[in-house]
Amino acid sequence: MLASPTGGFLADPYVGPTLLVLAGVLAGVLNTLAGGGSFVILPLLIGLGLPPGVANATSRIGVLAHGSAAALTFARDRALHTGLVARMAPPMCAGALLGAWLATRTSDALLRPIIGGVLVAWALFLVFGQVA
Repeated sequence: MLASPTGGFLADPYVGPTLLVLAGVLAGVLNTLAGGGSFVILPLLIGLGLPPGVANATSRIGVLAHGSAAALTFARDRALHTGLVARMAPPMCAGALLGAWLATRTSDALLRPIIGGVLVAWALFLVFGQVA
């Protein structure tokens, strides 16, 4: 059972799951449109008491699910450029496997600031990188 390490309202058996459902919907929309759903999910999972590595791995399940659903929807609507996807998928999958392997070998003490730094850098990119 998820419980906030500090107790409080996140330890309530109804609040945590309700927040997870709402955060999952928001993260799904964000990831489908622009990426960045982990801004919502990772802090919530860590706040509910999961270690950073477990929270990161858990959030990947949702990323796979809504990424697959989005890709299928785009393909069905003929908005997916299959030739481009075929060229980009192999190196992206190789990078994802390498990143997953590295993440599973990184301690939670080191993973916590890495996750925080990546989230801050991605937020800055989303805010300032899209302006130009």
